[in-house]
Amino acid sequence: PSSARKPLDTRVRVFQALPWYVRVFAHTLKVTFDGVDANVAASRSVTDLGRNHFDASSAPELLGDGEVEGLRWSPSRDRTRPSVLEAQLFVPSSVSVVRVSARFEKAFLRTEEFPPDANRGFDVAPAVVAFPPPRVIRFFRNLEGMDALESPLLDRMEGLVVGGNTQPAEVPERVYLNGLLLTLPTPDFSMPFNVITLVCTAMSLLSGGVLSALTRRPAWAGFKEQKAEQKKKLAELAKRAKA
Repeated sequence: PSSARKPLDTRVRVFQALPWYVRVFAHTLKVTFDGVDANVAASRSVTDLGRNHFDASSAPELLGDGEVEGLRWSPSRDRTRPSVLEAQLFVPSSVSVVRVSARFEKAFLRTEEFPPDANRGFDVAPAVVAFPPPRVIRFFRNLEGMDALESPLLDRMEGLVVGGNTQPAEVPERVYLNGLLLTLPTPDFSMPFNVITLVCTAMSLLSGGVLSALTRRPAWAGFKEQKAEQKKKLAELAKRAKA
């Protein structure tokens, strides 16, 4: 049974780039194979393994458990560069679920750093999983030159083998996972307009009172008092005339 599963054992590369405002705690990085934690601290650097180190024939005997063979972590720097995680995993055929997780915190952005649709959220690029090159043989008939359906450029990009060659291509097969939509603490962008309206209203009331006090003439108040005394005297004269 174990020998029947060996051809299905494989190695995969996981590549994830996160923006700087997603601050990942590297010490919380955890890799589990079917719920069993793997030893992440004992893994080597991915650069030591090579860019196309996908040979599963040299896999160690792990009794059905996976292993983190290589790991590279580049921490982020605020407003300068993102954080990059690259790991090489050996996945036996008996493993069905591989989970890579880590804790993180959200950074606070400045007002000018928010996009116009900040309430929608921030898009986080998906992770890229690279598998060994597929052993696919494509036969085609070459009657008069190249077939109309043949595309060597696309075949090389897809990692396909063309022309009956049984050797795998050097280009690994890449699978892009689903992206994420991250919500960050968003300020109330309508608050500046509310503040401007309130301040303008208060300034208009204050300036109106000041202008009325500055432009008021003292003679007008005396003229009103004079008119009131005249009306009072005319009323007394009218009473005496009637008497």
